[in-house]
Amino acid sequence: MTQPGSLRKPESASEITKPPPGARPIRLPPAYDVILDEYAAALERAPLSAETRRTYRSRVRMFLSWLADHTATYTADPLTDRQARDWAVRDYRMWLLRDGPAKRSRVYVNSALTALDDFHTRRGLGKTDIAREDLPKNAPRALEERAASAGYAPGRRTCRPGAGASR
Repeated sequence: MTQPGSLRKPESASEITKPPPGARPIRLPPAYDVILDEYAAALERAPLSAETRRTYRSRVRMFLSWLADHTATYTADPLTDRQARDWAVRDYRMWLLRDGPAKRSRVYVNSALTALDDFHTRRGLGKTDIAREDLPKNAPRALEERAASAGYAPGRRTCRPGAGASR
């Protein structure tokens, strides 16, 4: 039982590990702000976790901010035309990976593409026809180096023959 004025115990483990709030949201042009608000309202009605809703809103906000700066590039509106949408999402993907101020990981890019698929599906355009980034199937090199420094090596026994459990 907690005393008044004492620190409250977290209700779940996720409250303990949850990172502190990040930077303030990016400002959007008013028209895009309305679109994001409509999307956020649709997310609230969806059977998704609160964390998924937050992540999707954040990824879509970033895309809309990028689109506001690049919309003149497209002959049709990427928010209403499927072909223009695919070109815009493809360009955004490359911007995230190579051209943006903060190069994003392949995992982040795939997460953004998933959020954009949800966004465009809820707007009636369907999923984008954009390939996901291939993710490594092996353990990261740091894990391999730690295992090697601990004396483990692929194909090498970790104990002497006959030193294991008795038969």
